Amino acid sequence: MRSNFRRLAALLALLGMLGVPAVASGAPTLPPIAPAKVTASVANPAYDASTQQALQLQQQVADAQGEEVAVENRIAATSQMITDQQDQLDQADEQLKTAQDAFDARIVAMYEFSGFDSLAVLLDSHSLDDFAIRMNALSKIVEADQSTLADARVVSEQADYEAAQLESLRAQQVTLRDLKAQQEQQLKSALTQQEAVLATLSRTDRVVVTNSQKQYASTRAKWRAASIPIGTPIAKVAGRVLPYTTLTYLVSQYHYKTYRTTGVKYNAVCSWYGADFNGKGTSSGEIYNMEDFTCASKTLPFGTWLALTRYDAGSRTYRRIVVVVNDRGPFVAGRDLDLSKAAAYALGMAGAGVAKVSVEEVTPVIG
Repeated sequence: MRSNFRRLAALLALLGMLGVPAVASGAPTLPPIAPAKVTASVANPAYDASTQQALQLQQQVADAQGEEVAVENRIAATSQMITDQQDQLDQADEQLKTAQDAFDARIVAMYEFSGFDSLAVLLDSHSLDDFAIRMNALSKIVEADQSTLADARVVSEQADYEAAQLESLRAQQVTLRDLKAQQEQQLKSALTQQEAVLATLSRTDRVVVTNSQKQYASTRAKWRAASIPIGTPIAKVAGRVLPYTTLTYLVSQYHYKTYRTTGVKYNAVCSWYGADFNGKGTSSGEIYNMEDFTCASKTLPFGTWLALTRYDAGSRTYRRIVVVVNDRGPFVAGRDLDLSKAAAYALGMAGAGVAKVSVEEVTPVIG
């Protein structure tokens, strides 16, 4: 536990040393870079246990507040999705009723003509041409029956699908509300503990905690400054990840163009989120822009850069992009990253909704 406190102290010190270079005058700044991992040997040993505990609680409070933003956004978006999905289900049910009425009418017509002998109709033909005409007419009757049945089946399947989607959204909403309740309890507990610990600190130690709070606020301000105004065209340009000099990665024009691998690689199940969140705040403080290359992670620090690779079976090519972590999520079991709409489309996975992607953690090459 003591080593964790020291890591936190060193982390806070490093945060104050990080600069945020501007892209150009009047343009959004680059997102802050996640601080490098540190060891206990470089931590500041001057802080006593109470101060370290206060700093740790400050980290917990900041994390809880950031995650609370993401969950509230998803609850609001899911509520709207449920409303929209209910409308789609109502339309599907109406189409199903129309199809069922048509099918029922066809059944009644067939029953009323149950004594109809199609073979007799054909044998009563006066010529080959008459036979062909009658055969064609009977074929059209059969086709109409089959078409009516097929239409009813399609509409019925669509209604079942819309109902299943609605049920899934409602289940997600229940999960999100439960998670929000847990977060509120955790945040309340952390704030209570923080207040109790702060009361025991000396004036000097309280200044340390106050400075850490200011540093968090400053970092959020930097993320906010990195926001790209909604509606601003965002070109996707060629970038590279060293040492893979022969591979091209798509990057946002407002991000770095060259990166270096950290050697950390893994696979991740990715989903994506789009218009329902566009223009809303993220957990980091940046405004979500679905046209930028960003993503949400439950655990990775904000400012972590990820090189993503996915094989697109349709084009038979590998698609490669670089995104930055600026939000918390996804909050659906079995998913690891939530990509922006632009990132999902660039990887060719928007239609599928969920896909497995190769992930490599990278760091920007500055200068």
